[in-house]
Amino acid sequence: MSGLMRARQMSVETADRIVDYFYVKEPKAGRNQFSFTGRAFHEFSRDRACGGKSQQHSRESPLCPDHEWILLKNDEYLDYLVTHCFIVHISFDGPIQEEMRVDQTGRGTFQEVMAVIERIHAKYPAFYEKNVGFNVTVTPATRMKETEDFFNSNPLFANNTLNIIRHYDPDNAFCRKYDSMDNEEILREGFERLRRQYPSVYKKGLPFHDGCYRTVMAKLDKRPMGNPGYLP
Repeated sequence: MSGLMRARQMSVETADRIVDYFYVKEPKAGRNQFSFTGRAFHEFSRDRACGGKSQQHSRESPLCPDHEWILLKNDEYLDYLVTHCFIVHISFDGPIQEEMRVDQTGRGTFQEVMAVIERIHAKYPAFYEKNVGFNVTVTPATRMKETEDFFNSNPLFANNTLNIIRHYDPDNAFCRKYDSMDNEEILREGFERLRRQYPSVYKKGLPFHDGCYRTVMAKLDKRPMGNPGYLP
């Protein structure tokens, strides 16, 4: 199966045609955006060509596309992202990362990801503040208060966007493993506590609180009204 998957991976030529088609077909589609997610970096040569091609189009157009790419540790990739002004979203869940996001050997990845975050911040501080955001997944395993305190107190996250992703599926084996009924109630109480707090703390710019509420409210406020002429 793995051999079949490798044989059917997209070629650089196909990626090149897709980018060309996108800019020709939808030259005025508002905010043009390509997202490279998950394992995209394993095909770096193809995706670098795709990113470069879209950069070429953006220079020929008044529209400036954003790029999202899940970051890996390789310096070559990081330098390329910074040079071409990609938007980077890092999946990082705070302290629970050590238990819930493990590598191939079963080891937790908290320290590894923190080291990457610290390196980007130290090497490219302006890029880090402007172009780096975090996807924080909240599940029945999440220790809410610990997670909240971690993000709100760590200066590395003071000026970055947190995208709080809520994951709950009572029929999911993962949720059942972590006693989803009891823990789900705890999470609901945690979110309710944050909601009550938010009117009195929103001016403080607490990253976790803002990630839970401010980002959502901003999306509602700026949502397309009527027929924008394209599908957002």
